Amino acid sequence: MIPLGLPEPTDWIEADVVTNVREHGWHVCMVHGNCEYCAEGDLDHSHDAVRHDDPRVEAAYAATFAYTVGLTPRYGHPEILLVGGWSAAGHFLNAVGDLVRDGHRFSPGDTSTEVLEDYVVRFDDVGVKPRQGLLTLAHWAVHRAYFEALQLVLPDRWGRWPEDPEYHGFPQPSQAD
Repeated sequence: MIPLGLPEPTDWIEADVVTNVREHGWHVCMVHGNCEYCAEGDLDHSHDAVRHDDPRVEAAYAATFAYTVGLTPRYGHPEILLVGGWSAAGHFLNAVGDLVRDGHRFSPGDTSTEVLEDYVVRFDDVGVKPRQGLLTLAHWAVHRAYFEALQLVLPDRWGRWPEDPEYHGFPQPSQAD
């Protein structure tokens, strides 16, 4: 049985998404820097860098990113995108998923102290082109229909945001319009 009207999977990656959404409520997709095939399961990483007509999308691929799949169909909540080579990206996105499952709702501009211990995180809007260019499995999960997404923005260890000239952390190029 396919949960919540998700499309019928056509490969093992889509089947994994369906299983995780059914069992856990969402799936976390990790995409390694400059590898357009990672999201499709080709893990040899011997490909050319991603080229996209939107520089924000190219910048996110270069930086590495992760995102949720299933928060929209399961909870009616925007999917979450985290840009940057965070080793704990899955943990951060699962923390947001847990909060959403428990009834929290996040919107553009919201902040939270419940995602990352001892730090405030921020939720920014994700534009339509980046949504479709980056969150490919989330787009698949809603049958290629319109969906909302938020970028989870993390501060550096001193609490500074990426737009601060003193910020010292992973690049987190904004995906907002």
